[in-house]
Amino acid sequence: MSHIYVWTLTLMLVLGSQFGYSDEPREATLIYAGKALLEAGKPPQENVSILVVGEQIQQIIPGFVEAGKLTGFDKITNLDLRNEFVLPGLIDAHVHLLMLYKGDRTVETEGQYALNGAYNAKLTLDAGFTTVRDLGAPGSSIFALRDAINGGRIAGPRILAAGAFIAVTGGHGDDTGYNEALWHERASGGVCDGVIECRKAVRRQIKRSADVIKITATGGGGKPQGGPDAEPEFYEDEFVAAVETAHRLEKKVAVHAHGTKGIQLALNAGVDSVEHGTFLNKEIIALFKRKGTYLVPTLSVRDNLRADIDEMPAYIQERARYIVEITPELMGDAHRKGVKFALGSDAGVVPHGNNARELEWLVDIGMTPQEALQAATLNGAELLGLKDKIGKIAVGMSADIIAVAGDPLANISAIRNIALVMKSGKVYRQP
Repeated sequence: MSHIYVWTLTLMLVLGSQFGYSDEPREATLIYAGKALLEAGKPPQENVSILVVGEQIQQIIPGFVEAGKLTGFDKITNLDLRNEFVLPGLIDAHVHLLMLYKGDRTVETEGQYALNGAYNAKLTLDAGFTTVRDLGAPGSSIFALRDAINGGRIAGPRILAAGAFIAVTGGHGDDTGYNEALWHERASGGVCDGVIECRKAVRRQIKRSADVIKITATGGGGKPQGGPDAEPEFYEDEFVAAVETAHRLEKKVAVHAHGTKGIQLALNAGVDSVEHGTFLNKEIIALFKRKGTYLVPTLSVRDNLRADIDEMPAYIQERARYIVEITPELMGDAHRKGVKFALGSDAGVVPHGNNARELEWLVDIGMTPQEALQAATLNGAELLGLKDKIGKIAVGMSADIIAVAGDPLANISAIRNIALVMKSGKVYRQP
């Protein structure tokens, strides 16, 4: 009889595991949303209940359903957001979490980078950005930060990390941040010259667990090789080799490009997104449209230029005025002509936690608040390859949900008034 009992108990445990039965208490979160933009581009819904179980959205129910009418749960936590505006967690496709805004990078160690990252990740999450793409960080700290957040040990947004820049010797990205006198050349792993080295540099980042590859086609906006007419820093065969290698290994490619020729090189090579795209023109806009490539314009950097222009060298002042006065008009023209935009703030170059400033800039160049929010949700999710998981509030999607006081469709700046942040079903900030 004892053998039969043991066999029966074992069978019950196996079947229970197979069909999801458990002695663990089944808990859920029920959100009452007075107004909810479930998907950017569609009309907002009024008075809806959103049921979150585990990390996912399980039901979206019209009206405010009573928790007692939902069966099968041992505990239901209610979040009353009837006076708030609910929308999907925001996505920033261009950040540098390890970088302190206006920090001195020449004296930072790997440990300091890690602590910077943890601090900046919390600022970013509190601002309503539940997913980011980190486009370039020295050392291994960014991967450790990503994994610690995924493991629930640190509060922060979901991170897709590029690791080191893929850059030519002496080019934009061949700058570790450490004291060069103490730096071992091989450690960064992204600097390359020639086709073979550039293929190897991409493979090395993927070996280090990079989620995306970042290549620097031109210099920085404040450097000679970042000017409007500057030649790309890579030769075409080097650049194409890096892009082909990344795509062969099923990684998307983001390319830093300011100058017109660098943007053109990136687009012709079939990259997934161009970052900055500062000196685009009508021909480049047409090429963007034809290729279907995303533009991540990092418009917020113009706030820095406005504040610091008097301290810049004369040739950079002229360039900065163009970037502040002319480039936004060209970006607006690109939007009107159907170029796909994803939000990217370049946080680190601009303040962390102020990522929403980029939404205001997108509206300034001519987007409606709906279109700006689409760039920060659906478009970002598609660019990152996560459109089946994030970017909208829908059954089966990750429960990345934020709430704000005010109506961002009437005034995009209301997005700054964060009342709730939920990522993967866990509440990190609430009223």
